[in-house]
Amino acid sequence: MQPSSGFSVLRQVRRFFIALLITILSATLLLRLDAAIFEYRVLAAFRQMEKLKLGQTSRTELANSVTGMRSAPCAPVPNSSECLNKNLSNLSGYLLYVRLQKLYGLYWDNKTIYEAGHLLGIRICDFSATFEIRDQKVQGLNYVLILDNGSNQYPGGIMVHAGSTDGYSYAPLGNSEDESPEYSVSMYHEWPELNLSISFTPSASAALTRHAFEPSLNCLWGIDGCRTLKQIFPEAWRDKENIERAVGARLHSSNPCPDRILPHRVRDASSILLVEVQHVGPEMGSDTYRTTFPLVDYKLLRVLKGKSNRPLKSLHYSSLVYDPADPRQQMPNPAIQLLHPGARVLMFSNEPWQVDQACEIVAATDSAIQLIRTIQSRLPSALALPR
Repeated sequence: MQPSSGFSVLRQVRRFFIALLITILSATLLLRLDAAIFEYRVLAAFRQMEKLKLGQTSRTELANSVTGMRSAPCAPVPNSSECLNKNLSNLSGYLLYVRLQKLYGLYWDNKTIYEAGHLLGIRICDFSATFEIRDQKVQGLNYVLILDNGSNQYPGGIMVHAGSTDGYSYAPLGNSEDESPEYSVSMYHEWPELNLSISFTPSASAALTRHAFEPSLNCLWGIDGCRTLKQIFPEAWRDKENIERAVGARLHSSNPCPDRILPHRVRDASSILLVEVQHVGPEMGSDTYRTTFPLVDYKLLRVLKGKSNRPLKSLHYSSLVYDPADPRQQMPNPAIQLLHPGARVLMFSNEPWQVDQACEIVAATDSAIQLIRTIQSRLPSALALPR
């Protein structure tokens, strides 16, 4: 081979690698630009949503501030006359997930291809917000934010669900909801770093609810991408830690179940019973739960809310409950000290055959009953406390 021919081959190889490098850099820049544009659009939507006032903002004001909405089914909220939905996806996620599903399957199933694509800047992102309209006013809103976390492992990404609520009927006896009845932050126990839920009532303070609308999304166009919830919603993460610390301090105090938790219980518990302790039996041991269960019989005195649809004989009481300050540990159940014949207690709805929450029963003091009456008088007449 002539020297000139060798130099020609080298020049062609060099040009190839230069072209390849330019292609990779261009693709990386374009993909990160795509992620940055998605960030900008989502944050713009959040800024608009944060300004809405439930029960006050009109449908017209909503349409003027949040653009690009479409009508959506109102099946989960049948009392709403109309629901409007806004969807946002980044281009690379939309093409892979919606238009090129076979390529998406190959991309997801092959770890090497997935990691190479993620390193280049491919981010599968999706955002959906729903607004509930009733009487031409915005009565509720919620959103779902899904972000690729770069793990190539189930569940496949970070999911955040946040929205308004009238109460926490799904957790009527939750210690966290007792402590913070208007604003709730929770993580799914199997993936606490990947699955976040934020709920707030119309009475929640703006200082807290804004944490649901101020994520840090610049990680989307970073080299590693967004990896954890704490990275994206640091303020909401701190809110949860603060609530848990407050719960721990309360349950370890001399008054673990104060009257101030009752407004939450009256609003959200499906039933409240005024009962009298008749008999406390011997404790039964449990190796599985590492605790003992005294059996307790009650006499029903009055139904204060809901129905008396739980048994009142031979109820199991956990002598230990999980310590909110350290869920790996257990602490004495404050309810145990109320269990003596003749004691009158307030019983809230939960598991029908056992009492396993720290404040599932509380002392039926005059102040507690009067507070319940006062709270019930402010609720719809259908929930009025019987005299």
